[in-house]
Amino acid sequence: MLTIKLNGVLNQTEININIDDQLPKIYAIQGPSGIGKTTILNIIAGLKAINYSYIKVGKRVLTDSRHHLNVKVQQRRIGYLFQD
Repeated sequence: MLTIKLNGVLNQTEININIDDQLPKIYAIQGPSGIGKTTILNIIAGLKAINYSYIKVGKRVLTDSRHHLNVKVQQRRIGYLFQD
């Protein structure tokens, strides 16, 4: 189960994502350079904040900005390979 809800403005770009799936899938983020692909991944990883975010993987809520919940990056147990 994957739930990702992101809403806000970062670097003058509006971000509005709503994913709520019960079955495992593979997702891809695509777009031109500077559109915010890396920023979205940084928000999901917990490295960057946005106005509203709710991220749930399986039964674990990683981020819920309405309830001021933000699991530390080190405790999220997800992998992230930086593009640099």
